[in-house]
Amino acid sequence: MKIEKPDILYHTTRPQTAFEINSKFWFSKPLFTDLFGFNPVSFERETIKKEFTENNYSKGIVMTLAWGYPQSMRRFRPTTEKVEFVQTFLQGSTQLNDSSLFQKFGGLLQIDGLGPSTITKLLFFAGFTYKNIPCLILDDRVKESMCYYDDFKEVIKSYNNNKVSTYIKYLNKMNKLATQFDITHEQLELFLFNQVWQSK
Repeated sequence: MKIEKPDILYHTTRPQTAFEINSKFWFSKPLFTDLFGFNPVSFERETIKKEFTENNYSKGIVMTLAWGYPQSMRRFRPTTEKVEFVQTFLQGSTQLNDSSLFQKFGGLLQIDGLGPSTITKLLFFAGFTYKNIPCLILDDRVKESMCYYDDFKEVIKSYNNNKVSTYIKYLNKMNKLATQFDITHEQLELFLFNQVWQSK
């Protein structure tokens, strides 16, 4: 099945962009409760981006982790020390080429518990670009949606190979489709992220 522009426009008028954080897991983490207390909070995509834009890296990282994993994180144990270490990879120029993307992605992969799904969320919210293409989220939700559409066959084929090379293929394909449909890159990613195919 091919992606069609009318589907994208229809299904991204009210996409899911926020998640409520109301779990024992996050309420047991001092680095979270020191920032947000113990009341349920809802994080919007644009709110998280704003923290990075204003150089509030630690807060932006914690919000990204909680947004991406509102119930719990199985592998990554969010501590102040780990968040500060992640921050070192997100500071500096947000414009990436092949070399700097491999370096940044590879460095973040060395942090215990961080995988491609979390790394792409961090790159997205921190406002990174790859050769002027916005870095986009590539997690299990997006991957599952890509499997449904013929447009992403080549990306799916390479998924179990080099993670950075696969991410580059994904960004290039998203850039091609966004240009073809004359829509934003994030609009297309939201279409996949919200798993519209499940309702077809």
